[in-house]
Amino acid sequence: MIFQTKLENGLTIVLEPVLTSSLIAFELFIPNGALTEPILGASSVLEEWLRRGAGTRDARALEDAWDDLGAIRGTEVGLEGMEFSVTCLARDAAAALALLADLVLRPHFAQTEFAPSLELAISALQGLEDAPDELLYARLWKAAFASPHGRSPYGHAEGFSRLTPDLLRADYAQRCTPHGAILAVSGAIEWSALLEFVKQHFAMWQGEILPNPEVIWNAPFTQFEARETAQTQIGMMMPLMPFTGKGYYESRFALEVLGGGNSNRLFNEVREQRGLVYGIHAGSSFVKNAGTLEVFASCTPAKAAQTIAVIQAELEIWQQGINADELARAKVGIETGLAMSSESVGARAASGLRDMQLIGRLRSLEEVETGLAVVTLEGINAWLQTLDFSQLRTYSLGADVSA
Repeated sequence: MIFQTKLENGLTIVLEPVLTSSLIAFELFIPNGALTEPILGASSVLEEWLRRGAGTRDARALEDAWDDLGAIRGTEVGLEGMEFSVTCLARDAAAALALLADLVLRPHFAQTEFAPSLELAISALQGLEDAPDELLYARLWKAAFASPHGRSPYGHAEGFSRLTPDLLRADYAQRCTPHGAILAVSGAIEWSALLEFVKQHFAMWQGEILPNPEVIWNAPFTQFEARETAQTQIGMMMPLMPFTGKGYYESRFALEVLGGGNSNRLFNEVREQRGLVYGIHAGSSFVKNAGTLEVFASCTPAKAAQTIAVIQAELEIWQQGINADELARAKVGIETGLAMSSESVGARAASGLRDMQLIGRLRSLEEVETGLAVVTLEGINAWLQTLDFSQLRTYSLGADVSA
C-alpha cells in the first residue's frame, strides 16, 4: 500500500512501506534548481554552502552526526531542484529526519564559508572541460531550449562573478519553499509514525509558490563546436511525449531496442558492424510536462560526419518497426532493472520522488509491471510511426576536420 498526503504548508509526503527491511530511505526534493535561479550558478553554490554547518552543529559536527547514524547521504542540484538523499537504519528514522530538517531549514551560511563554496562550484564548472561528454550534454540542452530548461546546474562563470553571500541568503530564503517540495520515503516505518516525525520537524516550514516556466524549444538545428580533442562527441535530441503522455510504456521497449544494453541496434550497427564509435547509447529524459529522446556517441573526428549519417539512417530504420525477438530481449532487460530496483529502498524512494515530480503520485511496482505487460508489438510499432525526426537537434564537439 502507498500512502500520500500534503501538509498545510505545501510539503507533499509519500511512503512506500517495506516493513520486512531494516532500512529506510528518504529523498527530499526542493524546487530551487537552475530552472528558477535569479543568477546563473546560485543553486550550485548553495548546494556547497548548505553542508557547512546547520542547526547547532558546525560542518564537522554535522558530518559526525551523520556518521554516527551510519547514514549514506548525498545532495545534488539539478535543473528543476535540489535533492537530498539519506539511507539509514529504520530505527534511526527520527534522528535522520531531524538532521535533514536542520540542513534544509537551518543552514548556517557562515560568511567565512562562502568563498570556499564558491570556489568548489567554479571548479566543478571548469571540470567540464575534462569531461567532454558532460560538456556536450550541457551544450546540447542550452542550444535546444529557448526557455530556462537549457540552463546547466553547473552554473556560468559570469553568474558566479555576480554572487554575494547576501544575495545567496536572500535567494535561498525565497526559493527554499515547501510548495512543490516532496519527501519520498521507502522502508520499514509505519505511516502514522512517519507523519508524526515529519510534522514535528517540517510543519513550521513556510514559503511562497514558485512559478514553473513553460518548456519552449528552439527550432531544429545542426551545430558544430570546434575543440582540440582526440574524440568528437555527438548529441542528438528531439521532443518526446511527457512522462504522463500516451505511448510512454511503448517508448520504454522501443528505446531499449534502439539504445539500451549491449545488444541494441545502435551498438551493433554503428559500433560493432562499422567500427565508427567508441561508445553510443540512446534513451529519454523527462522534466515537468515534457520529454526528450536523446542519442549520444563518441568517435574520432574523421568519422564524425559518417557517424551522424549512419545514426540518422538507423533512426529511420527503427521507425519502420521492431520485431518479436527484439521485444523479447527488451522485456528481459526492463524486467531485470525493475527486479533490481525493487530490492533497494533507496532505489524505490528515488523512483517515488521522480513519479511525484512528474505525475503527482507514486506508481507501485505492480502498476508499472501492469503498464508494461499490456504493451504489444503492434502498439510499439504504431508509436514509432508518430515520431518526427525532422525535429532532431544535433550538436557536436570536436576537432575541425573540414579544412
